[in-house]
Amino acid sequence: MAIRTGLWLYRHWAKAGQTPASHAHDFERSLDSGVSWHVYAYEDAQCEFPERLVAEWLAEAIDAGLSDRQPLEEALAAYEQTRNQAELPYFDLTTQLAALEPPPPEVQQLLEALRENPEQRSRFFGMLAHTVPVTEFFSPENMQKIFEKHKVMAASM
Repeated sequence: MAIRTGLWLYRHWAKAGQTPASHAHDFERSLDSGVSWHVYAYEDAQCEFPERLVAEWLAEAIDAGLSDRQPLEEALAAYEQTRNQAELPYFDLTTQLAALEPPPPEVQQLLEALRENPEQRSRFFGMLAHTVPVTEFFSPENMQKIFEKHKVMAASM
């Protein structure tokens, strides 16, 4: 949450030009409630999804460990498990794409089915941009929807 709030503030201040130092100082003082807050340059906050979410998970784990809500080692281990579970499908997909091999027949069929399906084609590219989970896009239910629509479209031509 802190990262999201910071990014919003940086975007807001960036629209008005540079953040005046006095405003940043006043803002830091107003937020000071025993927690150490700092305001940095807008460029320092440039972090894209999913890295922003992963950084937030890590910050939450560190906070849980340092505030004694959970032993630090356990909090970091839980963070690692969450991160790996979320990122492994993207890692596997990236590894397959990086091989620069022709796609297997089933992927070629999928790409053909996506050609005339703008909604699912958009979701496919969303998957590559990490806005649609890999497991959700490649779920049996979604694959069935894609191929059923492709059959209907092919039959109508």
